[in-house]
Amino acid sequence: MKKPDETKLIFSEKKRSQKPKPGTANEPVAKPQQVVEPETKARVHTAESGYGADPGVEHWKSCADEVSGFVLVFNDELINRLREIDKNIVKYGKLLNDSQPGSSGKILVRWWKVGARGRAGGSTPVFMVLYRNRAGKLSGKRIEKKNITKKARSTSTFSINYELTKEILATLANLYEMREKLFFELGRFKRVSSALKAKESNIHYIAARSAALSKQISKNLYGSDEAIT
Repeated sequence: MKKPDETKLIFSEKKRSQKPKPGTANEPVAKPQQVVEPETKARVHTAESGYGADPGVEHWKSCADEVSGFVLVFNDELINRLREIDKNIVKYGKLLNDSQPGSSGKILVRWWKVGARGRAGGSTPVFMVLYRNRAGKLSGKRIEKKNITKKARSTSTFSINYELTKEILATLANLYEMREKLFFELGRFKRVSSALKAKESNIHYIAARSAALSKQISKNLYGSDEAIT
């Protein structure tokens, strides 16, 4: 009768079973080698290694050119847009004057000094309407641009150019709004500049703090107070 095959040992068990036991063979037992870890050296962070590298003069020049270019373009664009808007306000102001008779109810464009007590001779265009005062003389008072087309007179001698007057008023109201938006953008730019100036003290602190942090890092790594360069 054939003997059954021996149970095959897996590789790890077979290998383990073939190892000689300590003290059973004449060969000396080898002592395990002690693993010595290499001394860890602190990595020096330099510009050459790419850590905290100075981007160089070209970077700062590029930033300066970008900012100055933006300011110049921004200023030139604002000035050109304002010039075109004001030119058209003057043109349409003349058309508005010509389209209506010189009597009570006539709407005009006037350049006003806006403030608590606004007066003529300023740089802001406004609408004014003529009316007769108690003395029977024509005088003018400022009116708002909201629903300005509804304030145009259509009776008597006003009727001949009534539709044209409404179109002129609507265009002027649009030009006024464009002008206001332009100055709003300018005001926002000024507010951003003012906010940056207000935070200037924080920039000085951040700059000073970087030197203190560099010294502390150097002390922790090398035992020296000299700042990392």
